Order: sequence, then C-alpha cells, then structure tokens
Amino acid sequence: MSKRIRIYTASDVLQHNSESSCWVTYRGKVLDVTNFLMDHPGGEEVILKHAGKDVEDAMKGAEEHEHSESAYDMLDEFLIGRLGAGENVVSDDWVATDDFAPEDTDEAADYEMNQFLDLRKPLMRQMWDCNFRHVPFFCPEFNPVLVY
Repeated sequence: MSKRIRIYTASDVLQHNSESSCWVTYRGKVLDVTNFLMDHPGGEEVILKHAGKDVEDAMKGAEEHEHSESAYDMLDEFLIGRLGAGENVVSDDWVATDDFAPEDTDEAADYEMNQFLDLRKPLMRQMWDCNFRHVPFFCPEFNPVLVY
C-alpha cells in the first residue's frame, strides 16, 4: 500500500513536545503518539520525557522498560512522516530554477527517499492498490454497454 509521506525537520518534531501534541522519531520515522499517551503501559510521563526527540535508545534501554515485538510493530500506526534534512526537505515557497531537469530523476533513489510511487513499476497498478479514497464516478462514454 502506498501512502504519501511528509518529510519533517528535527526542529518541526521538537515543537511537538507536550501532552496536547506529542511527536517522537524512531529510525527516521516521525510518529504522532499524542493519542497513545494515556494507553502507554509505562505511563504517559515516560513518553513525554522523550517528546520531540528520538526514542530509539529509550525503547532499547532496559532502564525505561522492555518493549515487545508488538510494541515495535504498532509504531507504524502513528506514522505521519519521515525525518529529513538538507535536500530532502522542500520548503513551501520552493520555485524551480532554470537548470531544473526532472528527467534526470534516479527512480530507485526517488522511491527510497519518498516511498510514494515507484517510477520503475507500472503507475496504474500502484495507484489502484494504494490507500487513496476511491471515489466512484459514472462516465457513459467509457461504458460500452450503456450507449445513449
């Protein structure tokens, strides 16, 4: 399943360090764990201590508490983006320069960086299998059975 992933900077994540908006990072993924605070078995204060920061070491460390495989598996439920820096982050006011050449795209690197559509594979099948909302529509000119 494809899903459009937003790229955040470390400073973006750091701004979400409270009980009302709690983000953490884990292995380059940005996770919004705000709604999980009350359900965390170790208590919300454990997560809030690491709010706006990376939790990889905290999750591995036995001094906090042990994490099961299912704890690691459920992290993707809270995924809202990826951590990026430098060329991975595009500002909202970006404008293409005269020497911008999208045809020079390295398809493998592009997919690895964005994890959206793999330009090396048929796009129609990827769009069909993705998790976008499918909105049915009716076009009689494309339906050979219904001819007016």
